[in-house]
Amino acid sequence: FRVHDSNTDSNVYSFGLLVLQLLTGKPNNEPEIRFFDRVDAALARSDDDQLKHLLDEGAKWPLEVARQLATIALDCTDNRSLPQAMRFLETILIRFPKPQPPPPECFGSPINFSNPRSEPPDCFCCPISMEVMKDPHIAED
Repeated sequence: FRVHDSNTDSNVYSFGLLVLQLLTGKPNNEPEIRFFDRVDAALARSDDDQLKHLLDEGAKWPLEVARQLATIALDCTDNRSLPQAMRFLETILIRFPKPQPPPPECFGSPINFSNPRSEPPDCFCCPISMEVMKDPHIAED
């Protein structure tokens, strides 16, 4: 039976529930123990078909990512292996690479930094005076 008592444990437990709901695309309407057991059984048997059946079809989860996320989620909701907050964060940071920011864009077109230009991109020019703006984030008017 899965129980959570402290605030940190409750947050970790809630995170696990949220991840499972994101993976399955379904709110947890059935008793929690049954919901967890269905996901756990699919992981324990390495049953790709059963795991695919549990996943949200609209999300098109890569199977390996879904398997890793489900494992983390089950750890977060299991009081026998409920990680401490720092250990939990370390697990997340180790398992998943740091997200990279998207390439900079100027009005929807990517800036190519490998091809230096002699003039700045159009988005840095004032549309009225056509001069390079000193601070393109703040308009003078």
